[in-house]
Amino acid sequence: MTHRVGPGAAPNRRPPPSVMAFATEVSYDVDEACEGRLAACYVHGSSVLRGFQPGRSDVDTLVILEDAVTSDQVQAVGRALARERTCPGIGLEAPAVSRSAALTPGAPWPFLVHVTTAPNGPQDGLG
Repeated sequence: MTHRVGPGAAPNRRPPPSVMAFATEVSYDVDEACEGRLAACYVHGSSVLRGFQPGRSDVDTLVILEDAVTSDQVQAVGRALARERTCPGIGLEAPAVSRSAALTPGAPWPFLVHVTTAPNGPQDGLG
């Protein structure tokens, strides 16, 4: 897995440096938890729409795991996402889906796990 911002990202669409550092840390933790089966980790929402406000906004990510991920690895990913770390916003919002689900998006999303560490404290749910 390559951890970088896409070369085509316009400077005004790049997340704040504090968000990128946080998302990079999250992606490394997830990649380790799923034993290298992380396909991608995208930052989206207010962080890329120039509306991010520390202390008010959460950091939205979309985690995409390889289809071959095991249930034990999915549970480890949930724990890695819920891990306490210093967040530049009010918390992390992080659903994880399989690569095939990401390639054919549609409601309802078949989340493998969905974690938020927003103000009410860490929460997780397996899909």
